[in-house]
Amino acid sequence: MNNNESHNSKLNFTSLLATRPAVNCSLSATQDLQLNGVPTILVFSQILGQIFNLVVFHLWRNKEPFLTLHVALAYGNIFTGAVGSISAFARWSKWTITAETIVKVQVALFAFSNRSTVVNTVLISLDRWLSVEFPIAYRNRISKRKLSIAVLVGWIYSMAVTAPPFVAFRDRILVGCSRPGTFDYTPSTLWEYFLTAFTKAPIYVALLFLFQLRILVIAVETRIRLIRLKRSVRSAPPPNQAPNMTHALRAQEAKLAARIVWSNLLGSMTVVLVTAISIVPTLVLEYNGLMGHKGTLLMQHIGSNLFVVQRIYTPFAYLAFFPQFRAAAVRPLVAMARRCGWVPAASRGATNSIGLAPVS
Repeated sequence: MNNNESHNSKLNFTSLLATRPAVNCSLSATQDLQLNGVPTILVFSQILGQIFNLVVFHLWRNKEPFLTLHVALAYGNIFTGAVGSISAFARWSKWTITAETIVKVQVALFAFSNRSTVVNTVLISLDRWLSVEFPIAYRNRISKRKLSIAVLVGWIYSMAVTAPPFVAFRDRILVGCSRPGTFDYTPSTLWEYFLTAFTKAPIYVALLFLFQLRILVIAVETRIRLIRLKRSVRSAPPPNQAPNMTHALRAQEAKLAARIVWSNLLGSMTVVLVTAISIVPTLVLEYNGLMGHKGTLLMQHIGSNLFVVQRIYTPFAYLAFFPQFRAAAVRPLVAMARRCGWVPAASRGATNSIGLAPVS
């Protein structure tokens, strides 16, 4: 490297640490609430929700391997929330070169952690599809160790995909004491177009929707088979009691199997679908440059807060669609109520070991 190249590289590095005099951010109460207050409240709500998820997962009985992916997602969301809270505290302090550098690093870390949680969601979607497409092979081969390795590979992949754009676009990390930290992906060269397409192409959204579509198709096919089994039981002639009982038992077994499978599936599907839907507006903003120089402050606020929407809802989705999650969440409350005599001992056993009411 000659002297000119060395000098230029130093200039490029110092552009990352834009020379800004130490100033105090003078924001109105409304501006401070929009820029710092609301995002901080949302982020800490997200972190508390994920801690609640981890506590309930710990209390979950008869843990199946797929739960590993949801635990990893909760930890990833906590890390993303912790990273996302840095910028608000930096803006509340005196805005110096150090504060600006910290926020720029935070933007890069947030891009990595956000992508890793999206990749984790793709793994959840893939896992649930395999569990219904190849149920026997899945049960025989899946393990917690294999899913843990998949999560680790997902994090390495996310880091490998996130790093190149931040090297190529390092002078386009947009931060300030009166605006959210964002990343301007607007390309100007062929190499930058390639990087933008490689990192921001909606391949994750496409995979999420494709896996969910296939799962829904399998669900419809399963429902049709159950209906046919019920019709065959009803249409069987009365003298043939043995075949009739065989059909009835098959229908009952199929109903029970479908119930157990879909009790594990609906919560995951909800998490995946809401994440996929919430990604779309962010992609639209980024592809049109509205998160960069062309975007208004309102668009930047919307884009920044949409990332929280991808994570803050998960406790409610689990409570609504995971019977096992509900059972684990209420177990400490029921135990306390029994000790206080508010719940009679006869109520024990109202649910089975996986938190489902007995099938009649």
